[in-house]
Amino acid sequence: MSTSVEETAGLLARVGVFSELAQPELEHVAEVAVPRSFAGGEVVFREGDESNTTYIVRAGHARAVRQHSDGRVLTLANFGPGEVFGELAMFDSDRRSATIPSKPCRAASPPCSPSSCATPRARAPATRTC
Repeated sequence: MSTSVEETAGLLARVGVFSELAQPELEHVAEVAVPRSFAGGEVVFREGDESNTTYIVRAGHARAVRQHSDGRVLTLANFGPGEVFGELAMFDSDRRSATIPSKPCRAASPPCSPSSCATPRARAPATRTC
């Protein structure tokens, strides 16, 4: 299913970190955002992975989990449509702090920070493949 720049810009406008951007800036970020689809149980990223992409849920759900030292899997957060995960990638380059298994999920993936996406020279493709 194809998603238009206008639909993605609308999704971004409802996300706090992007909500202050003007329409042309939102459309620029939407142009470089990469649509992603994940099957149920597919891992979007794992704790300890490099952190270079943010995800905004379009449809479906995902959750953040961590493995406890005693073997239990702890759910840290659940994400649904319009919610963001992996957002620390926009602000620093620390490694991922949790694993994100999908439940299935469709997401938009802006590959850079809102401030750098607002400039024409920031048209970089996503560097992480899932």
